Amino acid sequence: MDLLAEIGKVTVRWAALDLLLFQILTCVLENAEAAHKIIFNLQGAGLQRLAAFNDTIGASALSLEERSALLDITRRCKDMIGERNDIVHSPMATHFVISADFVRQTTVRMRKDGRTSTVTVADIKKHTTKIGLILHEIEQIAHRLMLEKLSDCEYEADWDDPTGQDRDIAM
Repeated sequence: MDLLAEIGKVTVRWAALDLLLFQILTCVLENAEAAHKIIFNLQGAGLQRLAAFNDTIGASALSLEERSALLDITRRCKDMIGERNDIVHSPMATHFVISADFVRQTTVRMRKDGRTSTVTVADIKKHTTKIGLILHEIEQIAHRLMLEKLSDCEYEADWDDPTGQDRDIAM
């Protein structure tokens, strides 16, 4: 059960990465539809999605520091995507070794080329931790960009406050 929980964490964290990439491109392009096409229309093509993101960021008006930080993050993601695909997509089988003294269970991953390798919860947890740290970094950048975009525009709510009290939002 721990193994499936960790695989689920990997899946959710990589999906969160896609959402953050989308949010960043929405801020950079000031166009959610274009950002959506770049990130989500290449579904199933992780490396292509990262390359399209990098191309857009590289040509953006972001500062050199921001572009470098984002490109470094996506480089690390690119280095991890093969491992992610193995964790999420490779078929797994459980083997039991039974002797007079013990029963030992091992789980192996079967790769496309026919090779197998042992899968451990600890190894998947390492991957989960690495992508979690990357998410933390990119989330900070996305948050800062969104705040900058909000402070750049003059926004007046065109909706009624459900509490019945219209409020001014200070920025």
